[in-house]
Amino acid sequence: MQKEICLSINEISSTELPEAVKKAITANYANYQIDDTDILVINKDLYYQVELDGKPDKHLVLNEDGSENASITYWY
Repeated sequence: MQKEICLSINEISSTELPEAVKKAITANYANYQIDDTDILVINKDLYYQVELDGKPDKHLVLNEDGSENASITYWY
């Protein structure tokens, strides 16, 4: 039996990020600037992709609570 995966990704404004995600970025990446932000939906779960400009640039996937999720691949 195969598991069906439903995936969608949509660009959003950084102002649309959940407060917990914004706080986590501010706390953990104070020297970075938010560049691109996307909402990633896998099945019914929401994740937030964030590209941060800095040295070096960072590509993160965060859960709704602001924790980083290393098990989800950043989609370019």
